[in-house]
Amino acid sequence: MGETFDFILVGAGGSGAVLASRLAHTAAAPGILLVEAGPANEDAANLSGAERFNVAFAPDSPLNWGYKTTPQKHASNLEIDYSRGRGLGGSTAINFCAWTVGPRDDYDEWADMVGDDRFGWRNVRRVLKRIENLRPKIPAQDLRKHLHPEIANHSASGNVDLSYMEEWLPSAEDNWVAAEQCGHRLNPDVNSGDPIGFGIASVCIADGVRATSASAYLSRPPSNLKILTGAPVARIFFDQKRAIGIEIVGGVKFQARNEVIISGGALNTPQILMLSGVGPASELKKHNIPLVYDAPMVGHNLQDHCFSSTGIVLRNDS
Repeated sequence: MGETFDFILVGAGGSGAVLASRLAHTAAAPGILLVEAGPANEDAANLSGAERFNVAFAPDSPLNWGYKTTPQKHASNLEIDYSRGRGLGGSTAINFCAWTVGPRDDYDEWADMVGDDRFGWRNVRRVLKRIENLRPKIPAQDLRKHLHPEIANHSASGNVDLSYMEEWLPSAEDNWVAAEQCGHRLNPDVNSGDPIGFGIASVCIADGVRATSASAYLSRPPSNLKILTGAPVARIFFDQKRAIGIEIVGGVKFQARNEVIISGGALNTPQILMLSGVGPASELKKHNIPLVYDAPMVGHNLQDHCFSSTGIVLRNDS
């Protein structure tokens, strides 16, 4: 049996890295183990936004698990790319850098649905201010009349550096002009809680370097936070129905005095739970996995936004 910690967190992505850091810096200073299946990504830590993008989506990228969907019958059995970030930072290491927080009405509706005001916009806004370090300066002079976020709606003291990019195409303002000519409302700050209208969000880039949850929260971990990379989790083990530890591939086990927290993202969290016996009983039975807890919704109802690119080709003599 390996070491014992107060908390074990599995997955060092956008949630796991932040939660591990927050717990480690509490007054109680609990002993925390943060386990990540991927590498430390130290060589990628200081890549610029463009450089990291190129590395992330290159064949056999060290930053990308390179997942594919099962063949889609409605699309000639096409396997669709389902990229997921690999290593410290998780998918924050390979996303498109945009920082968007969504409309206040969505959060308030979720709060009503679950009967908990903590999910509402008022509390979410407070939490986001603990994260954001917004640099509100707009480098492109032509865009300053279109982009002017109120710093009171944000924060300049959080861990994640945000900016409005340092370089813009000379024709960038044409987008706002065209939107206004078409009758659209112009929105100077789509992250204010009101996203309606034509505008642009800030990005997780500052001084040419893109931020990840790892670089923002794990760059100087305290002594009570141990980070273990290259350690995929084989299963969670239980005392009856209480999770008490994990076993990583290779057989080493770690125990948790208080909690085991699984933060493996939308795909790997249900995978780990089901391999550990938590999930739909009928599905686990197919694979001879001993049932710990019948949770029918684990592994179901994944929803994702679509992504597509659009271009306009103009005649040279137009």
